[in-house]
Amino acid sequence: MEAIKEQYQKKNYEQSQNIQKFVTELASLQEEMQELLKNQHEMQTRNRQLETHLEAERSRGQQLENQCQRLEETVKHLKKSKEETEQKLKEASIESELITANLEEARRWFKARFDSLQPQLRRNRHAKTPDESSLQREVKHFFFHNFSCTEKKQTSLPIPV
Repeated sequence: MEAIKEQYQKKNYEQSQNIQKFVTELASLQEEMQELLKNQHEMQTRNRQLETHLEAERSRGQQLENQCQRLEETVKHLKKSKEETEQKLKEASIESELITANLEEARRWFKARFDSLQPQLRRNRHAKTPDESSLQREVKHFFFHNFSCTEKKQTSLPIPV
């Protein structure tokens, strides 16, 4: 009986050791599972943060793309405006050159007319006639016909002879 009892105690001790080993392993596995659950939760939190950040980056990218498109449209509009302005400046320059040429032509005409009427003016001064000189009449006539407010002259001025 003693042998059975010893065998029983031995088996009981072995089972106790196996159970203790199993309990220890089970506790270790539970700790490991807790750690894995904790890590999984941290990863989910991190993934949500990354998704939020990624969505913000996508939104910012879309905003930048829209802004870039608006800027490209603005540049296109500004280029068109620049071309129109340059064309208007060319036209104004041509008109200015025409006006300058007309003024120079008028100056030459006045000078030539003035020089040609100097002898008559001297005679008129000596004669002291009360009516206006022919030079004054001619100048008034020239201005009335060539620089009238109702007419817009774009061609060169005629030189009266």
